[in-house]
Amino acid sequence: MKEQDHHSVVTHWGGRQERYREFKRTQNRAHDPFGVQPLQFGSDLHYEAWVLERFSPTTKSLTRKPTDVKAVIAGTDRSAKATFVVTRRDDSVDYVFVAKTDASTPAMRALGKIAAANGAQVIVRTRAEIRTRADEFWWWEKLRQVAVLWVRKGSEYDDALVALVATGNRTLAEL
Repeated sequence: MKEQDHHSVVTHWGGRQERYREFKRTQNRAHDPFGVQPLQFGSDLHYEAWVLERFSPTTKSLTRKPTDVKAVIAGTDRSAKATFVVTRRDDSVDYVFVAKTDASTPAMRALGKIAAANGAQVIVRTRAEIRTRADEFWWWEKLRQVAVLWVRKGSEYDDALVALVATGNRTLAEL
């Protein structure tokens, strides 16, 4: 039997870091089952934050890539980039900023000023916060993958699925 090195085994099973290790600047690619659109992220951290926000019960919609937000402040046009913009079910708007740490940066401060002018809120998601929710992320990621298979095929199950998740039942067997 032919010997396999560790990398080929990992690559065979789809580990992103190993699969693209020769190609720097790769993108995380996925599909949004709700928006029925492709997704592309420049980092694992942005993708993980997006999945956690996408499946939050308070999320109505969100952008799928870094988004320029603009406001007129003291007569001057200002703009900043949010990692993504989330519209909540109560129609409030959050500008999500994903960062390695919660240390304030000029980009965060600019986003905060624009958010205040637009009546929005800035939410900073740090690497530590996102990574402490790893189990939740993987649960939602599995659900996202299954949902992609059922896009435009299972609308009769949508209400039942939402009701089940809303009750806090999160085992795959129940789903």
